[in-house]
Amino acid sequence: RNRHAQTEQRRTRRGTNGDKDGIIITNVDCVEVRLRLGKIQINLIFRSACTNFAGIFKNFAKLYISMKRFLSFAFLLLLSSSLFIQNSSAQFQKLTRHPEIPLDYESAFVDYVKGFAGSVVRSSYGQYFGQITPEGEIYGFGAFFTDQDGEVYGYYRMGKLIIGIKQNSNTVKVGSETHYTVYDLMSGEALYTMLDEQRYNLNAENKAKWKYMQITYKNGDKYVGETVNGQREGYGIYYYHHGDFYFGRYKNNKPYGYGATFTTGNRVTIQDWVNINNEE
Repeated sequence: RNRHAQTEQRRTRRGTNGDKDGIIITNVDCVEVRLRLGKIQINLIFRSACTNFAGIFKNFAKLYISMKRFLSFAFLLLLSSSLFIQNSSAQFQKLTRHPEIPLDYESAFVDYVKGFAGSVVRSSYGQYFGQITPEGEIYGFGAFFTDQDGEVYGYYRMGKLIIGIKQNSNTVKVGSETHYTVYDLMSGEALYTMLDEQRYNLNAENKAKWKYMQITYKNGDKYVGETVNGQREGYGIYYYHHGDFYFGRYKNNKPYGYGATFTTGNRVTIQDWVNINNEE
């Protein structure tokens, strides 16, 4: 009777915790193992002739509970890893070669610099050919010819390159200081993209379509710059056979947005392709 009373007390005590894993001994010959995973509860009832055998099931249940906790942790870890991979994959799929500058921003920049004259300036960095402010500060469309970085074409603000092309003897970097793509100059192949100090190796699709090419035309002109599937797209330099050259963006094999022509007479003329293409 005493043992039966103790069993009843144990069953009642465990019953108040019925939503957890545990052991319920309903009587001396019956062991109920309660296993719960989320909203699913499994009650296993074992009958034995002695309480020693019941102890085996107790130990089994404790082992199962420990394993379940470990598996739950492993599942959460796997889920977190999966979400991280999906996030990285989504970010990679949206990865661009360099910042996509809205035309409104580019228009504001052009409105500010359009009155600045072209000039040649020498500095410790190299020789600059491009727009300068009345105070002599490098600001606007320009090109630096340097020993350190080779030829550097682009948009300058207060003496610093905002976005453009850095072309040395082996590689070409196109973009801004924090977001750019590096190409092999000999093969034209895109090697990798840098974004906020994180390097992204390109997938086969982007490697196949992103190139840095030289295209020579029958009249002697040539285009050197980015292409997508063999068409001019991205930043590039167009060299005229008579010595002038043009720097700017291209889209669908045509000049896009704004650019600048640099003449042999040290003049810089800004080209507005926004309105020209809209009229077409």
